[in-house]
Amino acid sequence: MTKKADQSDDTQQNNNAPVFLMADPSFYAIEKPFDDGHAPANDFSIQGYEEYAKDPEAFTEKAKEQWTQLRDIFNRLGVQTVVMPSEPGKVDQVFTADPSLTLRTKKGKLVTISSRFSNEGRQQEVEDQLALFRQEADRITIAAPYQMEGTGDNVYDPFRDIFWSGYTKTPGREGAASGRSDIRAHKTLSNATGVEVISLEVQQPFFHIDTSLAPLPSGHIVCYKGGMSDEAFEKMQQNAFDRYGLPRDKYMIEVSESDAAAYACNLRCVGDTIVMPTCSQELQDKLKDIGYDVITTDISQFIHTGGGVHCLTNNINETRIPGGYISQMKMSSSRKMAL
Repeated sequence: MTKKADQSDDTQQNNNAPVFLMADPSFYAIEKPFDDGHAPANDFSIQGYEEYAKDPEAFTEKAKEQWTQLRDIFNRLGVQTVVMPSEPGKVDQVFTADPSLTLRTKKGKLVTISSRFSNEGRQQEVEDQLALFRQEADRITIAAPYQMEGTGDNVYDPFRDIFWSGYTKTPGREGAASGRSDIRAHKTLSNATGVEVISLEVQQPFFHIDTSLAPLPSGHIVCYKGGMSDEAFEKMQQNAFDRYGLPRDKYMIEVSESDAAAYACNLRCVGDTIVMPTCSQELQDKLKDIGYDVITTDISQFIHTGGGVHCLTNNINETRIPGGYISQMKMSSSRKMAL
């Protein structure tokens, strides 16, 4: 997996390269809502189960094809993918973003915070990932003291050097469809990583913040207003744009309701390339106009149960940019002016 930090620039650059943890989807399935006596994990899975139940075997086979295509896209982009073997009964294991969150701190240490699921049935996935991480000497692991669901609900923004973190006022299994994480966990995240956390209240049916918000390394934010409360949406804009003197109308890429339902915000950015679910040409053109290459891929089988490109991957080598890219840009500009 990842190597220890080295002093050479080339090695350091390699050390900062993304390493995406994925999980073999061979046992991926959609559980029948309310079958275990609990409310469904999210609203998407209610209708998704109907599609799955028509032909479970064919459904999973198609999901495997879509997952393989996604993995191959990342491999072609130069991303190292580490694939965990799947196990029977762990139908959500493929969504590797949720069981943990990792950030390489400015001291070079990898800090991983293990999740505490609202859906207790997924807690074993945390142990599976921790067993993998224990092979690495330079990784520190910390257990979340409150409900917190990995990088699904805590998205690092390298442009601003902050975390956008989702929460709900009623964390718990019964209310999982309207949010999963406890705001009290955000203090643990900030203390462990040294990074500021901006807490945003999510709004049903967008139960994780990564389903309605995606920061891009250029400073733009891909966002769906309906995925969070009105107060959270305004708070996001103030902290994303106003505090840095960035025009809202230029740096916010709002998505339509239909694109949001297609999980357009649930994307991954690799360099200047955005990998995202199939979405409207209008949104793709907006992203291309600000300088990105866009690759869309069909992951409809996973959207049926509330997962997208970001959900299916976990950057276990996410590297902090102290001060963010905006700070580096300002320093570079100041040096040029001095010359």
